[in-house]
Amino acid sequence: NNNNNNNNNNKSHQETNSTKNDDKQRIEATQKWVTNIVIGKKLCPFAPPVSRAPKLRIHASHASTYDDIIQDITTEARYLIDNTTTDTTTTNGTTTSDTGTGSTTSTPTPETTLILLDERLCPPLHLFQNLVRLSWRLQ
Repeated sequence: NNNNNNNNNNKSHQETNSTKNDDKQRIEATQKWVTNIVIGKKLCPFAPPVSRAPKLRIHASHASTYDDIIQDITTEARYLIDNTTTDTTTTNGTTTSDTGTGSTTSTPTPETTLILLDERLCPPLHLFQNLVRLSWRLQ
């Protein structure tokens, strides 16, 4: 019985490492796509200033249902709202904000988020119409 617990723990640890590696690859591929396609082909004039961390946050979602996707979007929106500072200036990767009570230095915060959905986890994403229907739920 103890061997079964050890095997289950090892399997869970391997799955976690595999998931982290997969997430890292997805994030790196997305960053490359942003740089080479979105910015390189000038598809979005607003992308260059926020194309890299810390201004760009890329979240590898593990959502497997539409409700999970909506929860991820809600969580990321809340993160952006909660981590927004006012009157910020960035120098050498450090954001200085003045909230009217004096200047303080904090870590830089993201200005936008890309949420990476995995169609292997949520097969209905294969159909564009399903994404359109999902967007209706977000409005």
